[in-house]
Amino acid sequence: MKGLVQSLFKQSRFLFIVSVAVPFIFATNIRADAQEAGELGIKLQSINFEDISDSKAYASVFGYINTTPNAAIGFEIGTANIEDETYYSGGNRFEESIDFTPIEVNFKLRAKSRGETGFALDLGGGVSYNVLSYTLYDVNNVKVADENKNLFGWQAFVSGKYFFTPPRASFGIFAGAEIKYQWVDSFTEYGEEIDLSNTRFGIELGVMF
Repeated sequence: MKGLVQSLFKQSRFLFIVSVAVPFIFATNIRADAQEAGELGIKLQSINFEDISDSKAYASVFGYINTTPNAAIGFEIGTANIEDETYYSGGNRFEESIDFTPIEVNFKLRAKSRGETGFALDLGGGVSYNVLSYTLYDVNNVKVADENKNLFGWQAFVSGKYFFTPPRASFGIFAGAEIKYQWVDSFTEYGEEIDLSNTRFGIELGVMF
């Protein structure tokens, strides 16, 4: 397991270098005839953590700036809440509560341009800085841990959009769906390794301007 984590960390550093370098390369070749400059929107999704039994609600805001007609760099800031999750360690029962806030920097390619069809398909990935507010209670409801944690991660995703406005309009209103996998560095609490890597699926709503 330790070797796997080290391998993933090395891959994460590689992805970080790529995600920073590639957009700057594309940015030097921005075409003046691009139809849109970027996009803004919100996401409402279901999130499934590796070490959490039930799916949770996830909401986020995102924004992208086009670097070429078929590529963009952007951000996403989201939040999910885990309340009173029970786990056992060393024969003892604990309850944990986690406020999970991922801050992502992503780069994506438009695999199918908007064209005249009203549809677009995006493929992308990036790195993330994940902020946790972590609280742990023992079987007597006594707080035994209350701390903030910052964990490194990376993610990959695919999304599809449908535009409700004509392709040549000055801005486009869209709705779509996205599936995303995010790897998050694990941490240990009271001898128990906790992995918040997750899969998300849900809708996105926004405007392309």
